[in-house]
Parts: sequence; C-alpha cells; structure tokens
Amino acid sequence: MDSVTIRVDDNVKGQVVGILGGLGLDISSATRAFYSQIILHNGLPFKVEYPAERLAPETEARFLEAEGHVRDGTAGHPSPDALFDALGI
Repeated sequence: MDSVTIRVDDNVKGQVVGILGGLGLDISSATRAFYSQIILHNGLPFKVEYPAERLAPETEARFLEAEGHVRDGTAGHPSPDALFDALGI
C-alpha cells in the first residue's frame, strides 16, 4: 500500500476532521473512499464549478430547520386548513 501526503490549511483540516468524525470516518478512510469514487466515475465524483450565489444566513438556517423536520418526521401539516393557519392566511 502506498501513502499520500498533502498540505492543507490547519483550519480547513480541523473542519474536515470534525465533519468526518461526525460521520464516523477518519481522513484516511474518507480519502480511500474519494479515490474509489474517482475510479468509479473515471474523474472527479462531483462538478467543479463556481457555486451559485450563497443564501442569506437566515434563509439557510430556515432550510436547515426544515431538513431537520423532514428527518425527524415532524414536517408537514395534517390538513390544508392547518397549513393556511400556520401561514396566517
């Protein structure tokens, strides 16, 4: 087995270690998975492009809140009237 050495900003590495740790992965495991995906896709496993304009922090927070409701099963309303009441219309 070969080894790979890369240079990366300490702050970036810290963020990556935290995110991967939350997923139960370490950097070596994630790197091996990334390499496997490169082989599978015969290239990078994602588009390389400039991101669309970022959302306002408040809007992004609301989307994350909504995703949480979807994940925990508390999304939605029992009826159209309940939705309209929640929206104040």
